Amino acid sequence: MVIIPRIGGSTLRAKIHACQQYKAEINSAAERYYFDNGKVPESLDQLENNPDYLPDKAPACPVSGQPYTLDSQGRVAGHDHALP
Repeated sequence: MVIIPRIGGSTLRAKIHACQQYKAEINSAAERYYFDNGKVPESLDQLENNPDYLPDKAPACPVSGQPYTLDSQGRVAGHDHALP
């Protein structure tokens, strides 16, 4: 008997957790921007490559490969992936 591990579900779970972490980091940076500037950022461009907010470019979503965007309230839009 050969046992083959099921890694597909584990990989997807890990990607979803990474996406949730990225969203939390971006939302936190957007909140710091708001407190510093008195307005929400209109796009990630205002946060990226700034050591006070996001020192590097924001990563793409590990689940969909799509870039993160901000909604009108300065929060990450979408990327609400369900765990399997």
